[in-house]
Amino acid sequence: MKILAGKARAAANRHCPELIASRRKSLRRHYQPRRAHCRCWEPALTDRVLTKAIAARARVVVLPCCQDARTGDQGGMGGWLDPPLAIDVTRAARLRAHDYAVHTQRIPQAITAKNRLLMGEPAPAHDPGAAGR
Repeated sequence: MKILAGKARAAANRHCPELIASRRKSLRRHYQPRRAHCRCWEPALTDRVLTKAIAARARVVVLPCCQDARTGDQGGMGGWLDPPLAIDVTRAARLRAHDYAVHTQRIPQAITAKNRLLMGEPAPAHDPGAAGR
């Protein structure tokens, strides 16, 4: 896992310097945990990371957590899917709506119960005049 974390950090450094500036230390100054026993942030850290990645048109990889059914966007899917899954599906749909190629994967539940990995890569900019060059 250390190798994977190192590669993710290196990719973030190359592709999204804006996200690097928003390290956990600086986030702690602006956002407080909702409950003492929970490390979740208000608003959800995953949603803030996705917002910054979309704004920067950067690749993004998140292991979403803290899907609060009371405040999280379930995208109208709460009647069919359990709330945490509905929130993550809505996050993936949000990336797709911003022209991202979305890839999902699960990691072993023995590592973490929050085992849904969400990866997004912006589609290449389409230049209509490039085909005739």
